Amino acid sequence: MGIGAATSRILAREGARVVIADIDTMSGEELSRQIRNHGHHAIFIRHDVALEESWHLTISRAVAEYGGLDVLVNNAGIGFPNGSVEDQTLEQWRSVMSVNLDGVFLGTKAAIAAMRKTGRGGSIINVSSILGIVGSPATAAYVASKGGVRLLSKSAALHCAKSGYAIRVNSIHPGWIETPLMDKSVRARGGDPQAQRATIVAQTPLGRFGEPDDIAYGVLYLASDESRFVTGTELVIDGATWPNKNALFLLQQQRRFLAQDWKKAFRRLCQEPRQRHFDAQRVFQNFNARRRSLAERAHAEAHCISFPGLLFHRD
Repeated sequence: MGIGAATSRILAREGARVVIADIDTMSGEELSRQIRNHGHHAIFIRHDVALEESWHLTISRAVAEYGGLDVLVNNAGIGFPNGSVEDQTLEQWRSVMSVNLDGVFLGTKAAIAAMRKTGRGGSIINVSSILGIVGSPATAAYVASKGGVRLLSKSAALHCAKSGYAIRVNSIHPGWIETPLMDKSVRARGGDPQAQRATIVAQTPLGRFGEPDDIAYGVLYLASDESRFVTGTELVIDGATWPNKNALFLLQQQRRFLAQDWKKAFRRLCQEPRQRHFDAQRVFQNFNARRRSLAERAHAEAHCISFPGLLFHRD
């Protein structure tokens, strides 16, 4: 199950009348049937997010069916083809952008127009990725598209707020979530898939992959009135992977800087034997001060995530 299916189920369970829009007719019809079988409201509309006309038809039918549009979740996305900035072709670049960024632009624009007509305002939730914040060397088009979603959401949020539309726009940034797309991404890395999964889990402080429901509950919050003062923000749901990467980077810097300090200190002590005692005390004091400063910076940049032994780490 993907993020879109989980979101549809949770929003329907909470009372939303859901329109499932997807290019995959079979899966979309089946999901809408399952939701209706549980006594909730759902319809399916075949939809290609990369086509502007498809957006007009989809939203027009949703409005005709339910009387208006209050929430839009732009979740459609593709992760392939992958490639670095040198390897990716223009055709591949445009293929990824057409879905991941053009689709979000078209959807956001169409949703604003529909929401303005009701006078009730609304909430637009654009699903980006943690890679829309940190980047990746081997997925140039994907990270660029997801970074674009992040800043497009902020631009649209400011526009709607300053225009007095009462329409909120936010982005969600999932980490590694157990979905078919994630499984494909793991296999694309090559090697043993289980070993790759173990490596990813080891880099996630919570020690597991996320579930589609973890993202769906974030969508539920941003769709609800409980988030009525939240707009233009990014909700990162990644098991602390991003703060952990910040802290690990700073820890690597700390090791390198401290190693350089000791090398310089010992070189100086060897060159000036008469000053050894004085220099040793001074260098030790400076070393400890620098160590504390770097540790405090790492702690702050990691958003208050604690790393036991950070001050006394040894290789």
